[in-house]
Amino acid sequence: MVETKGVRMLVELWRRPEMTRYPLIMAGQGPLVDALRPILPPGVRWIGHVEGAEKRRWVQGCRAVLFPNLWAEPLSTVAYEAYQDCKPILASPLGGMPEIVLDGITGRLVDPHQPGRWQEAILDLGANPDAASRLGHTGRAWLEREATADVWRQRFGDIACRVLPQPMDQR
Repeated sequence: MVETKGVRMLVELWRRPEMTRYPLIMAGQGPLVDALRPILPPGVRWIGHVEGAEKRRWVQGCRAVLFPNLWAEPLSTVAYEAYQDCKPILASPLGGMPEIVLDGITGRLVDPHQPGRWQEAILDLGANPDAASRLGHTGRAWLEREATADVWRQRFGDIACRVLPQPMDQR
């Protein structure tokens, strides 16, 4: 857990009375753990570093995955992990996230500097489990269609053909 992941905003957001009806489970390790753990508001639980089957159980048990990143991370696996278990993702529209989070279709893209918008999006999914499920299932379908090894190989091949020089006999 580091500042650039946007976790401080989530902790502050959960100080608002409206948010306490939904638990926030935070996973990970890093410099912010020691600073934030003693001041976590009610309804926020820090579970530390998780991976594998344990991580999958946590994702399966949630309504949505939150990723309020403050920097333009090129490619995060968090959306893929959410979609794998038919969960929508609320993410910042920075870096590579707009390429894998389709706003209003597989999740929501929310400015990480607008906690009020995050609150609205979270409360909306909390109050509408059918909508959250629909977004998550659409995310799973997207994952199966757009993120297979065959699709990635084809796209990489297309890029390579455009940028690498062609042999003289193919010009």
